[in-house]
Amino acid sequence: PQLEVVVVGTAHGAEQLYCDALRQADCKGLPFYCPFYRAAGALLGVNLWPEEPAPRFLLCPPRTVRLGELWEGREYGLVLTARPGEYRCRAGEVLRVAGFHKQCPVVEPVRRESQALSVRGESIPEERFCRSLCRAVGMWPGARLVDYICVESALLGASSGACAPHYEVFVELRGLRDLSEGQRYKV
Repeated sequence: PQLEVVVVGTAHGAEQLYCDALRQADCKGLPFYCPFYRAAGALLGVNLWPEEPAPRFLLCPPRTVRLGELWEGREYGLVLTARPGEYRCRAGEVLRVAGFHKQCPVVEPVRRESQALSVRGESIPEERFCRSLCRAVGMWPGARLVDYICVESALLGASSGACAPHYEVFVELRGLRDLSEGQRYKV
């Protein structure tokens, strides 16, 4: 009863489902705060705006970032450089520049490049798949998506049958008790 804020590690992508579930249940009306932006095992940014509903992060850029080349509203792939500059690695993070705080860019995480579905080379970002699945579940009255996983048919081996490559989607839903047999079949 004394809880004033919910601190989360991340609040985008599929993790948004868990945040939404907490908001609808035990944490109704409480603010959610994601204090840090981490990727590839490194602390990359700090959220200086805890009152904002969507987390934004003050990016702590390495010296190799040319701040004058960043544009507000554009998306960028994050590249990390080792301290002595000996090597660089793509973190797989896509960030959107939301603005600037003094000379440092303020970023919003958009998606992870590695979190994409690509059974036939179509490269569907996981974030887009999650939004589409939520819209589809929203078409069933009273239904609520609790959790899901999507795998490419190749991962299932013989259980996926001999048909062309496809996705297998497993969902956990709530609120579907009063569905007819025909409606259950569609689910």
